[in-house]
Amino acid sequence: MSAAEAQISENAPTADRQQEAAPALRRAAFGAELALAVLLAIILARLIWTFAAPDAFAPQTSSALSSAQPAMQARGAQDWSVLWRFDPFNRSAVAGTAQVEDAPETTLNLKLNGVRAGFKRADGVAYVTLPDNTQGAFREGESLLDGVTLERVFPDRVIIRRNGVPESLYLDGGRKPFGGQAASADSERVQAPRTVDVGGLLGSVSLAPAFEGARFQGFRIESADAALLGQYQLRNGDVLESVDGQRLTQDGDPAALAQLFEQQGEIELTISRDGDRLTRRIQLGDETE
Repeated sequence: MSAAEAQISENAPTADRQQEAAPALRRAAFGAELALAVLLAIILARLIWTFAAPDAFAPQTSSALSSAQPAMQARGAQDWSVLWRFDPFNRSAVAGTAQVEDAPETTLNLKLNGVRAGFKRADGVAYVTLPDNTQGAFREGESLLDGVTLERVFPDRVIIRRNGVPESLYLDGGRKPFGGQAASADSERVQAPRTVDVGGLLGSVSLAPAFEGARFQGFRIESADAALLGQYQLRNGDVLESVDGQRLTQDGDPAALAQLFEQQGEIELTISRDGDRLTRRIQLGDETE
């Protein structure tokens, strides 16, 4: 055997062993690459989360852990009473509002001379004569007497709180709600003169739409006899907003008010004058003898 053939025969086993080891090395390299990729992904995710929520990886102190334990224990005891205490439709607030608006008439020696209902509830003012015959202007929340505070201001009445109980105080001549008794004979009303034709009065009055910004406010009284309007405690420039509690709309026909006036024996007008909202109650028609 020549030397070359001997060398080839010696190298043959080494080549075979290298061929057998190659797949194992490739698998090991692939596994290392996969592990490195997973590690890089974890590091990248941690970096992103650290910037998104910096406090997420903050170390918890012993005080934080101790304070968290009672909270975790409290979660175990559920308060199921919240299911019947929860009022999703706020019915209690609605009931409370209705109770205040339907409050009985007060028996206190108070006289409501006038009201000024602003565009905001807090702007409402009531002009009240007290038992000592002194007069004052009161806003909501202010005290009229000991234990008596002003609660709400409405166009025809106010609600007072007397020792925590709501009561109503009406304007002189004010109609009581829900079929209450009629006003007494000495009530102050705006009595239409017998010679006045109500329909003719409205026919001679020019009513122009009035706006408060973009919102329709009512109809402004224009080009009317000032003396004639004064008999109804009205003025040129007054904005008529509602009749008997029904708010006027821009689509309404002002001429139709004449028929409404002729059909009613008494009407209640809500007007706006110089930023104040006033109520005028007018008794119409001839008196029977």
